[in-house]
Amino acid sequence: MKRKLLNKKGFSLAEMLIAITILLLATGIVTSGIPTAINAYHKVTDFANAQIMLTTTATSLRDELDLAREIEIDDDKSISYVDNNGYICKIYQDENGIEVTKNSNNKTFTQLLVSNSAASKSFYVTYDDVTYEDDVITFKGIRIKKISTDEQVNDTYFEEYKVRLIKSI
Repeated sequence: MKRKLLNKKGFSLAEMLIAITILLLATGIVTSGIPTAINAYHKVTDFANAQIMLTTTATSLRDELDLAREIEIDDDKSISYVDNNGYICKIYQDENGIEVTKNSNNKTFTQLLVSNSAASKSFYVTYDDVTYEDDVITFKGIRIKKISTDEQVNDTYFEEYKVRLIKSI
């Protein structure tokens, strides 16, 4: 037993301090990269979600308008029309994004063109202008914007998106 107590094998105080210093430096380097990685993750996921929302918007516009008739473009860049069920409808923009209002039998309901769950992920959809000519509705500047900053998500826009109307027989 006395031999073990007299044994001087082990680490000195200086060696322990050097090891702890190296571990602290390595930990500092790793933790300083975490915010950068988190920001990169948010940018990538925002871009992916905005791309999905842009595609969903295009599909929803086509579904909503391809069988429309009696189309009028109003001064406020809204679109009034009658859909294939005979509902009097209007597509317009407000602070929540692009909305659709339908009137039938004195009942009116309004919904976002893109679902509430998609819009609640801090994005909304806008367009700059809309025209109607020769059975084609053209939206110019469809963009996905972040609610918190009101800035466009990079590279998530259609300069021009056209919906060709289907003639009902």
